[in-house]
Amino acid sequence: YVTTASGERFVFSILVNGVNDVRLRQAAIDEIVVALASFNGKTN
Repeated sequence: YVTTASGERFVFSILVNGVNDVRLRQAAIDEIVVALASFNGKTN
């Protein structure tokens, strides 16, 4: 779960294939989560 900047709660799952380096994989996941949390719009 992540709560966005606009207060909405998202449920999400991330699957990463083909990235063997743990640090690179975690950095990619972190970047995605920050983007989701920064979302300031509304969904319907």
